[in-house]
Amino acid sequence: YSMFVKTVIGEKPKPSVVTTRTSLADIQASRGLRRTLQSIPVGVGAIVFAGFFFYLLPRTGPTQLEPSLGAQPRIGLPTALSIGTVGRLLSDPSPVMRVSLRTLGTTQNYQVDEPPYIRARVMDAYGESNRNNWVRHGEWVFSGIHEHRRLRGLEPSSIDRDRNRDLVEVEFDIKQQYAATLFSLPPAFATARPATVPLEYDKFNMVFEELDASRLPRGKSLVYSVGSAAFASGVQLRLTPALLGSGKFHETHNLFKLTSDFRNFNHCNQYRQKLLHDEGVDVLKTYQVAKLFERHFNDGDFTYTLDLRPPVDPDMDPIEDFLINQRRGHCQYFASAMVMMLRQSGIPSRIVVGYKPREFNNLGKYYSVRQNDAHAWVEALMTQRALQGSELERWTKDSENYWVRFDPTPASTDD
Repeated sequence: YSMFVKTVIGEKPKPSVVTTRTSLADIQASRGLRRTLQSIPVGVGAIVFAGFFFYLLPRTGPTQLEPSLGAQPRIGLPTALSIGTVGRLLSDPSPVMRVSLRTLGTTQNYQVDEPPYIRARVMDAYGESNRNNWVRHGEWVFSGIHEHRRLRGLEPSSIDRDRNRDLVEVEFDIKQQYAATLFSLPPAFATARPATVPLEYDKFNMVFEELDASRLPRGKSLVYSVGSAAFASGVQLRLTPALLGSGKFHETHNLFKLTSDFRNFNHCNQYRQKLLHDEGVDVLKTYQVAKLFERHFNDGDFTYTLDLRPPVDPDMDPIEDFLINQRRGHCQYFASAMVMMLRQSGIPSRIVVGYKPREFNNLGKYYSVRQNDAHAWVEALMTQRALQGSELERWTKDSENYWVRFDPTPASTDD
C-alpha cells in the first residue's frame, strides 16, 4: 500500500502509530471474544455428551410414569397394566374405602353370598397408543373414547324389565387420597340421595368420570351413593345389559377397539386352537368358548403368585411367555391371556380393574376395601342368542346384547 501511494499518487503515506494504550471498551471486547472462543469446545462437548446419553436412555411417555399393578412394589389400583415386569409385589393393606349395600329405599343391609366386584376402570388396548399417552410394549391402557353424561335415575320401564333383579343402594366411603376415582356396580342408576360430587357416567364402559382435586369436597373421606341392579337373591349376576345401538362415533370406535384380533400372536393362537380342538368346543358358540377359557385357567396347571420371574423366552411377548412357558402370575396376566384368546376367537372383550374385597365388618355392615384387594377380570360382549341354553338365559329378557363377566384368576393364599 505504501509503494502504491508513493508511486501512483505521489504522496507519502502517513506513518502508522503503534501505541500500547488500550481503552476499557477494547479490554472488555477482548475478554468477551476470548470467553466466547473458550466456550465453543465446551458447548460442543456438552451437546455430544447429551446426545449420546439421550440415545442410551429408554424412551418414556406419560403412561410409563403412572404406577401399574405389575410395576409397583406394592399392590394397588393401576391406571395401566404392565405385563412382563420382574420381582415380587408386596401386599399393601392400606384401607381405601368402606362399601355398604342396602335394599333400595330402606336402611336394611342387603346380604350377598360373596364379596362384590367393584368396578373402577377398563383397559381395551395392548401396546397401542391412546390419544394422550405413549404406550410401551407389554402394557394395557384405555384408548377408547369416554362419553360421560349425568347419571340418571331408575325409570319405571326399567323397573318392569328388571323385576327379577334386586334394587340395591351402594354407599361408598372413600379415603381422601383415593377419592379421585369413583366406583360402581353396574347396572348403575342415581338414587334419591343428593349427590356430593358430580356423577358423570359412561354407559358404554360403565365407569364414572374421574375427579380432579378441585372438585373433591374437604374432609377425611368422600361419601356418595349410587343405585345398582346387579344382584338377585344375594348373588351378583355375571351379566349386564349392554346399551348399544346409538350409532354415535364413540360407540363405533369403542367397539372397534374391542375386536383387535391379535393376529400376530401366533403362539397364543396355536395354543387356543389346540385347546378348542381337544375339548371339542365349537368356536361359533361364543359363551361356551369363553367358559372353556375361564375354566382352563381356573382348573388347569396355572398358579397364582405375586413373585414374578424373568421371562423363559425373552423374544416372546410377555403374555405368550406366561401362557406357554411360565404359567404363573397374578390377575392381570390371567385377564390379559384370556382377552387375547377371546379376541382371536372373534369375541369382543376388555379388561376391567377394580376391587374385590375380602373383609366384611359385621358390626358396621360394610366391606373394608384395601389396596391389596385390587383385582383385574374380563368382560366379553355376548348376544342374547349366544346365551340361550346357558344358566344365564333367564336374565336375558331386557336387551339384545350383554356384557358378561369372567374371572380366569385361580384362587390362592399368596398375599
